[in-house]
Amino acid sequence: MHFEGTGIKIKEVKTKSFLIQANRYTTILLAAVLLYAGINKITSPSALIENLTSLFKFLPENLIIIIASILPLIEIGIGTALIFSVYEERIKKYKKAISLSAAILLGLFLAYSVYGYAAGMNNDCGCCGDALKSDFGLSMIIRNLILFLMTSLNIVFNTNRPRFKRVLL
Repeated sequence: MHFEGTGIKIKEVKTKSFLIQANRYTTILLAAVLLYAGINKITSPSALIENLTSLFKFLPENLIIIIASILPLIEIGIGTALIFSVYEERIKKYKKAISLSAAILLGLFLAYSVYGYAAGMNNDCGCCGDALKSDFGLSMIIRNLILFLMTSLNIVFNTNRPRFKRVLL
């Protein structure tokens, strides 16, 4: 496009914008975090079970064991789906739904960390099994908030159609 008499040309260029690249990398990072946490919870669930038992004393022990057994599978499932949503064409159309389920899961983790901090818990949360020590505190809340915001931004900026960028020449 050329505007006569102004000396300004506007050229449409098909590009992968910064937001699309950032969306891809944050999706991969979120998937890695979920896969890491899920696998470590499967290999060593004792910290999570102990924490859930002490934090939610009103829940029956059988329910806590069921939660501690299913949660890692959900994390691994969502993490795997996030990876496939980046690279597999047939799955890309479900990326927004997959990112939404990751946001819900990470929102629950954020609420869990705030609740544990407010309840005065000072032990390991069991978030990554025995592989990584993570105490309830402001650092845990900030970490979960950042992960939740990353997932929320993935939902907002998720798109499968090409972007066109207007460039002034």
